[in-house]
Amino acid sequence: MKDKRDREQTKKQILQAAFQRFSHYGFNKTTMAEIAEDCNMSAANIYRFFKGKNDILADIALNLLAEIKKTLSRIVENDETSAAEKLRLLMREALIINYRQYADQPKINESIADICRRRRDLIQKYRLVKQDLVVAILKQGIESGEFRITDPEARALSILHATMAFHSPFFISSYSLDELTAFSDNVVTALVEGLYFENVHGAD
Repeated sequence: MKDKRDREQTKKQILQAAFQRFSHYGFNKTTMAEIAEDCNMSAANIYRFFKGKNDILADIALNLLAEIKKTLSRIVENDETSAAEKLRLLMREALIINYRQYADQPKINESIADICRRRRDLIQKYRLVKQDLVVAILKQGIESGEFRITDPEARALSILHATMAFHSPFFISSYSLDELTAFSDNVVTALVEGLYFENVHGAD
């Protein structure tokens, strides 16, 4: 058990050192030897945990995804908020996370974007996390009577497609955070009005 804990702690140390290097110098200008030096270990020891920088970066991306999921899940689990408000808050918080990554950590964000282009499974995992959270909100809305929809999974995917621009680096870099959150709120308002309309239409 102690060996397993030690191994996990060493792996965490490597990921933290690599994250700092990638954030400051960028992925391409960072070597395994430099990461090892920051961890006070040999490069050979790093290779006991990771095959190379790509695997380290992929793990960093997965850890960031886990943190995003934890943050967004708190919105979905709030019993005092309506489904419509949860949807607005979810999209707004996801946007803020994206904006801060682009604005505050451009080098690590570029690195993660690059690994995601080469590892499509990482993009799929991120999409499924958001889709599952939106599905959960829509099901809550159905249960509370806010929405009357027959296929929350399909509707969740449509909502993600409708808000795809808020994940585009070009779009995010073209506006201030205040402007972007206003855009996001307006889009979600339009989507929710559509869900309400579907509710009314379905009741006729």
